[in-house]
Amino acid sequence: MDSSPLPTVQRAIVQGPDGYPLIISPRHPIPPLRRGQVLVRVHAVALNPTDYKMPSNFASPGAVCGCDFSGEVVATDLSSSTESNGAQVVLAPGDAVFGCVHGSNPIDKDRGAFAEYVIAEADLICKAPREMGWLQAGAWGGIGWSTLGIALWESDRGLGLRWPWGQYNKNKERAVLNEGDPVDRPGAYVLVNGGATATGTLAIQLLKLAGYTPIATCSSDNAAFVRSFGAAQTFDYNSPSCGHSIRAQTKNLLKYVLDCIADTASTQLCYAAMARAGGRYVCLELPATSVLEARKAVQWRFVMGYEIFGREIALSNGYERDGSMGADHKKRAVRWAQEVQRLIDGGWLKGHRLEQLEGRWEDSVLKGLERLRTGGVRGSKLVVEVHKGMALNAR
Repeated sequence: MDSSPLPTVQRAIVQGPDGYPLIISPRHPIPPLRRGQVLVRVHAVALNPTDYKMPSNFASPGAVCGCDFSGEVVATDLSSSTESNGAQVVLAPGDAVFGCVHGSNPIDKDRGAFAEYVIAEADLICKAPREMGWLQAGAWGGIGWSTLGIALWESDRGLGLRWPWGQYNKNKERAVLNEGDPVDRPGAYVLVNGGATATGTLAIQLLKLAGYTPIATCSSDNAAFVRSFGAAQTFDYNSPSCGHSIRAQTKNLLKYVLDCIADTASTQLCYAAMARAGGRYVCLELPATSVLEARKAVQWRFVMGYEIFGREIALSNGYERDGSMGADHKKRAVRWAQEVQRLIDGGWLKGHRLEQLEGRWEDSVLKGLERLRTGGVRGSKLVVEVHKGMALNAR
């Protein structure tokens, strides 16, 4: 690890005067460490739709943007620790990690991943295996798996499905769940709408490990790609009869839907696919309430990955959270982060297809976000190398 003194300022990508477009801040302050935090020199970042949606809809000029990162711990407080395989692991300078932060946060403007350094919560990040490169580690980040920890397994905020904590089938295909409540019925269908997204392919793998039968929507071009992650069947969302085809294939038994797209058209598709008796629908974006309430038998929930931090989310129009359940939400998130560490260490999950953007890192991030915003990315995760230092697997 580089032993030179730590800088007090850095290059960072921040919200512009109107939020989006973003701008480069050449001398942005690095905030001080607080209890339970680590300072990470960022080696790579991954781009997510939220990285342009936040500044586009919730302007907070000067707020550092970006969520997912990988990098090297360069400073900690004395209590910074995480947990792996049931044992307490203290994070130390030189450790390779990946995780996420709440970028574009209007009440914590100096913490975002699109920077040379980022301050992260020690108990919500994972240690990167030696065989994993910085770009792949950055793509794992944290906003995707954190969101799914809520959306899939929590009953008050998500689908309320059952996760077999630590009890995975040896062939890495399916856990054995007990008969009982219908949610635990082995093989129950779960629809992942947007199966070719990075969150979608991860959800498919987790659902299969948990004993469910994941099915997914995607374009016909991505069907084989999505099935390679474990989807039992795919449906072309471009087909006018897609929703009805899913309902027919599932024999009117589909009760659980995760919508990674969540615009008006996708919500309508999902509702058409669900059983006549209804069920649970979890969306990762917030369509119009009139669309969400079109079927009274469907219980809908809107999930944001930012909820894992257990703090107030100072947004509006349905995106706000008061933080009143913060301690409980953070505790659940920490447990899920520990489980993700075990899954990564054990090789249970495979990463999404990556596309590395070359050039100066700041320019690459800005161009990549514009591609995301205009629909120019399909079936791949955009990643950018920030610090071109030692390879992770050479450590």
